[in-house]
Amino acid sequence: MIAAKAQQRPVPCWMCGGVADSGEHIFKARALRRIFNRDGYAPNDLPFLFAKGGHERIRGPNSKRVKYRPLICKPCNNDRTSDFDLAYDRLSDWFATHQDHYAMKEINFQEIFGKSYVGSIDAVRRYCAKALGCRLLASGYRLPANLFPNPIWDIDVSILQLSVCRVQPFSHERKFRPDMMERILGNGSIYANISRSHLESSGEQGVLNAVWWENIGHFQITYWFNIDVNPDLGAPIIDSTTAYTIIHSELCLPEMEGLMSDWISGRSPLR
Repeated sequence: MIAAKAQQRPVPCWMCGGVADSGEHIFKARALRRIFNRDGYAPNDLPFLFAKGGHERIRGPNSKRVKYRPLICKPCNNDRTSDFDLAYDRLSDWFATHQDHYAMKEINFQEIFGKSYVGSIDAVRRYCAKALGCRLLASGYRLPANLFPNPIWDIDVSILQLSVCRVQPFSHERKFRPDMMERILGNGSIYANISRSHLESSGEQGVLNAVWWENIGHFQITYWFNIDVNPDLGAPIIDSTTAYTIIHSELCLPEMEGLMSDWISGRSPLR
């Protein structure tokens, strides 16, 4: 899906500038372990990885097939962002235990994070900045200097907004059952507007704004970098808000991709 066979020259860690020697997981490591611990490691039970080129079974949660090439350094990946990872894991665990709550209407962040929910939501946002930055770079884009949120240095990372909704993106497939979504981790396509002048002068695709999403079963987290949030996929998460209203989206995957493409093509960057 991402891994390259040829040797590549080390690149700087996009967060601190050190040598990038760590491959961030494409899907969260804890969520992958949850799937393997449930399904087992027997050859006939291994989960499938679906990509544009087809599908294959992955042997374990640390398979190179579920990691990006090295884009960040080990200190940033393992130490400096560990609190962000833990906050996201708590949210992901909550999603995993509420998959069959089909009529749920809200998320209570204090229930998930306790009294420290304000700081925890900020930590989740910083994890998401880390994930989106790696995804953009792995997709061939260049992160805009002094604009893309750096999770370890920036005081304010709210230029990256997040929304949550419940979806069934494969409802257009034959023989689909809602319970099938409970076993799925998914990453959507990346949609971005780039700077034409930067492309002409440097040959690099400098990102102006971007939209991306990931699925943890029925729950979809949508990332909105430097762009308005589409209310059809949930309201922006506000760090100080305890209760978050859940939107139930009826969009299947082709419709979701069409919505994202149309939304970003008609939206200018916020800054």
